Amino acid sequence: MQCPSCQHTDDKVLESRTIQTGSIIRRRRECNQCSFRYTTYEKIEAQPLLVLKKNGKKQPFTKEKLLIGIQRAFEKRPIPFSDIKDLAGQIEETIRQQFNFEISSSDVGKITLEAIFKIDQVAYLRFASVYQTFDSIEEFKHLVNQLQNREIYQPIL
Repeated sequence: MQCPSCQHTDDKVLESRTIQTGSIIRRRRECNQCSFRYTTYEKIEAQPLLVLKKNGKKQPFTKEKLLIGIQRAFEKRPIPFSDIKDLAGQIEETIRQQFNFEISSSDVGKITLEAIFKIDQVAYLRFASVYQTFDSIEEFKHLVNQLQNREIYQPIL
């Protein structure tokens, strides 16, 4: 590890602790040359996961892109950003547990819809309107009617 202050490579670890369910280690370090203290984080590098798009192209799965889509669905809803960020983390964890190397964009959408549904039905409708690419207002009305008429709410996939 290189000291951010003097770029010396000799340091000592003062303390270590795990964070985020043990998947990240936080270490407090001190440079042996200039005594500058700094924090580093160690995280297991996850196996790259590819998303198979509808057009046949593949691209790497990124939590950031998922978070942007979820944020749009929750825009102007009374949900704190920290909860939205946690939701994106939970969805990513679910995806990585269920899929090893590749996942279709439709599977990402289904998993995301299911998670959003549990929190906010308006955000669910917003996300569904993009994910399901409605061709007409009637299709959207049908989805709203399905939500309104259910006594026990379940995601409509």
